[in-house]
Amino acid sequence: MLINGAEAISIGMIAGGIRFISAYPMSPSTGIFTYITGKARKFGIVSEQAEDEIAACNMALGAGAAGARAAVTTSGGGLSLMCEGISLAGAAEIPIVIANMQRPGPATGFPTRTAQEDLDLVLNIGHGEFPRFIFAPGTAEEAFYTSIHAMNLAEKYQVPVFILGDQHLVDSSITLDKLNPNKVKCKSYMVKSGNLKKPYLRYKNTKSGVSPLAYYGQDKITFIVDSHVHTEDGHISEDSDVANKLAEKRFRKLDGMKKELYGPQYYGLQNAETVLVSWGSTYGAVRETIDSLLEKKKSVAMVHYNKIWPFPVEESIKLLKSRKDIRVVENNYQAQFNRLLRRETKIDTGEPVLRYDGRPFDAQFIIEKLKKRQK
Repeated sequence: MLINGAEAISIGMIAGGIRFISAYPMSPSTGIFTYITGKARKFGIVSEQAEDEIAACNMALGAGAAGARAAVTTSGGGLSLMCEGISLAGAAEIPIVIANMQRPGPATGFPTRTAQEDLDLVLNIGHGEFPRFIFAPGTAEEAFYTSIHAMNLAEKYQVPVFILGDQHLVDSSITLDKLNPNKVKCKSYMVKSGNLKKPYLRYKNTKSGVSPLAYYGQDKITFIVDSHVHTEDGHISEDSDVANKLAEKRFRKLDGMKKELYGPQYYGLQNAETVLVSWGSTYGAVRETIDSLLEKKKSVAMVHYNKIWPFPVEESIKLLKSRKDIRVVENNYQAQFNRLLRRETKIDTGEPVLRYDGRPFDAQFIIEKLKKRQK
């Protein structure tokens, strides 16, 4: 099978039960939107090219509230316009998957090149406070399974789920023996009308923070969805106690979210002194670097991150705390993931290996950077 990242994400979303996709085309995300659109009739999917990214996001929210698994595709400039809609998803607890395929910015930047510059943006996008998932698959194969998982998790926890890719991931083709759609199965988390205790409370204050999810027009169920602070039944409220309980309920979801796939992956010498850290599409170049250095009997290994948020703190400390030299490899100028890793784990890292010229990493580039810093 010859497949690129855009096709892998698309097929994963289809296997994950997507029923609505909207977008304002923006490279390098357009390949996902056009692939799913080409399969829409076969799989009963509604595809809508909106007039702008604001409309695309709000259409997906409407579809999600109506019970259809929904996603939008975009890049950084378009994601900026979706900020208010994503905040609405956080307040109204509407499932949505956002596939943000990065390219260099700011503004138009390098529209046909690659970057990992939007991590800080997706960590913080949306005014107010609400939980979200962020995944950054490293290969087309990983992107396929991650996309199925993303569609499930958006509905399970009723939160925005970001698939954070880039031009290098979506436009690079690899060969695979096969993909296994049964490895991560599509699973519904919608409530059934006959199983509900009356009255139905759309925002019931549960121990897990996850309320029973019904959809607009569901048989024998009525409810209100609102963007304001609201009571358990969805009515607007100015009560301070209601506001406190609602915020606490939303963030109790993190207890379950932290336990979800995928933890950091370790590859290389078990007790290596030097560890290279990759996230997203830097996986391939970093792994090739490790293989090359292991052949030269170097004490090296790598740790790869797919799930970026909620950040896997305990797993990271276990893998990295005793290492002599930790170097994060990423396609941005400010070492955004390096900052996140240090903040969440309190582990000191060495000088990161960075590239921000719009080109992807290769093993030779990384090895040369490491040599210069050892002199």
